[in-house]
Amino acid sequence: MSPVWPTRELVQPTVPVLLSIGMASMVGNSARLSSFTAGSAAWPAANRGYGIPFSLDKPYEVRRALLYNGATVSGNFDIGVLDRYGDRITSIGSTAQAGVSSIQQVAFGSPVTLDPGVYILALGINNTTATVFRTATPAALLSMAGMRQFDSFPIPATAPALAAMATDYLPVFGIASVDVI
Repeated sequence: MSPVWPTRELVQPTVPVLLSIGMASMVGNSARLSSFTAGSAAWPAANRGYGIPFSLDKPYEVRRALLYNGATVSGNFDIGVLDRYGDRITSIGSTAQAGVSSIQQVAFGSPVTLDPGVYILALGINNTTATVFRTATPAALLSMAGMRQFDSFPIPATAPALAAMATDYLPVFGIASVDVI
């Protein structure tokens, strides 16, 4: 006698953490084609920001921002989510970098639910002394995967001027629907 299989759809849990180097990130998937070693490195330019496209196939509640700080913490950072046109949906605002070589978790002012679709995960830092963990993925590969850089801090409300990647800098950061640490 064969087993009876469920006739209703199985519920898949939503991924609680979305990372710049993760599977939901279009850039993270491409970075796997290159060397994928993360190390601590200085931020490339003051008031520089990076935008990384990601997609959702079901609603996702954004509650926390995550930054993997490097060997030196300095200045402020901002993490946010932009719509597919580059306009800010939410961000944590300018926040002091704290905790050497550790993941810094910051709550958004209030949770935001994202509908299925394409979004941009954004990170900006206001100085070049700060370090974060990053991978050295070729700039051309990052650009082909949709990653862009902008020169604005904190993350602006309306779409900043986006440019193709000029460096091989893919920072490790993300958002979460749960407490991570």
